[in-house]
Amino acid sequence: MKKFPYRQVVGSLLYLAVWTRPDLQYAIISLAKHSHRPTIQAVRACQWLLEYLNGSKDRGLEFHKGLIELSAFCDASFGDDTETGRSTLGHIIYLGTSPISWASFLANTTVQLSTAEAEYVSASHCAKVLCAHNNLLTELGYPQSRIMMYEDNQAAITIALQRASTHRTRHILIQIHHIRALIVDNFIEMVHINTILQLGDAFTKPLGFQALEPHLDTLFGKPPTGRLQKYIQTTLQLRRSGRSILSSQPLVQYPTNTWKLYDNEGF
Repeated sequence: MKKFPYRQVVGSLLYLAVWTRPDLQYAIISLAKHSHRPTIQAVRACQWLLEYLNGSKDRGLEFHKGLIELSAFCDASFGDDTETGRSTLGHIIYLGTSPISWASFLANTTVQLSTAEAEYVSASHCAKVLCAHNNLLTELGYPQSRIMMYEDNQAAITIALQRASTHRTRHILIQIHHIRALIVDNFIEMVHINTILQLGDAFTKPLGFQALEPHLDTLFGKPPTGRLQKYIQTTLQLRRSGRSILSSQPLVQYPTNTWKLYDNEGF
């Protein structure tokens, strides 16, 4: 273990994860926790990651022409840090179909008390990043509005839509609730999405190959295909046409700025 350059390897991989390899983000963040005193298991995991990287050297970010519209996928893994009890938060933000920002980190607020609260905090952090990107795009002449934020937890969406705190949410820090104002101002539209289609899952927990492989191309910027493509196209068409969700079957209307889509394939 003394001969293995653990910190140097993790530092180099961290550079890749931040700039060009979103699929490495969660793994690198997990390995970086052991930089001070790496264990045998951490060294082996680092070696496995190097093997994965060697076998996927041809992968890289792709950028395609298209509409200049922001969208985001956010997710959380409730209480998965065994030392602090905090939750892992993650998100990925797209400009059109091109990924421009992603992150995986432990919640820096108090320990979340439920999955819904962890998902709500993740959405709030993602909203702050969207505001930063919108500031830049506004300066370039492309201001954003009604940004689609895909969230797979309906309870978290319900909390975001509430205008007042209840006995279940009064303990949440005030700054987390800023997402409510963004929803009221039509800056963000929270859209419910099936967990199977949630791209943010790759940034909050270790996924098996069968769960991660269908999302790899989309994470690197290829236009979505299959069920995810159908879901995104349907929501965008409804938004652009300005049609009522209630009048578009088989859509079900939820409170303002929240969509939940069903079809016979199980969305």
